[in-house]
Amino acid sequence: PPSVAKLTQVGDLPATFIVHLKDLRNDFTTFHDEYNGLAGVGGVQNQNEALKTLLNAIDGVKFFSIMIAVVVLIASILLIANTIQVAAAQRKNETSIMRLVGASRWMTELPFMLETIVATFVGGLIALGLIAVGKGFVLNRIFKVPVENGVIPDLGTNDILVAGGLGLIGGILLSGLTAFATLRLYVRL
Repeated sequence: PPSVAKLTQVGDLPATFIVHLKDLRNDFTTFHDEYNGLAGVGGVQNQNEALKTLLNAIDGVKFFSIMIAVVVLIASILLIANTIQVAAAQRKNETSIMRLVGASRWMTELPFMLETIVATFVGGLIALGLIAVGKGFVLNRIFKVPVENGVIPDLGTNDILVAGGLGLIGGILLSGLTAFATLRLYVRL
């Protein structure tokens, strides 16, 4: 206020004031318009602008991560399909003998599907272990202070098991469906 400005000299007050508004969204415009033009006020800033830039960068990284995940998902489907086709071609004699002795198409496809599901299960368990190790190393050591201050959420064992378990179940379903579709559509057993 101007009454305080008359009683002070240069150096009496700090160069910057931090004002906490009760309702930042509604009160900032009024506060800005009232104090921005006063003598001795260099400017009124809202930290939301800086945060918007940071949040936009985080949103960009999140979108990029989602796109990478979609590319990896498509690549894994193609890799599973290709691996099953190669395995079926290599075991053509065995499956032909099974068919000659009366095995149904389902019985000749089942070993390939089980092999795919078991490999996915083992890979999922390895990934779950790596997530737990990564949590212990990255969150508990590298980002220890931000986690303790609540800036980065801490992940508990339950969080890791739920996320890893859902990923494991999703991976098994995806590999099973991919194996089934590949064997039915592209492989002659």
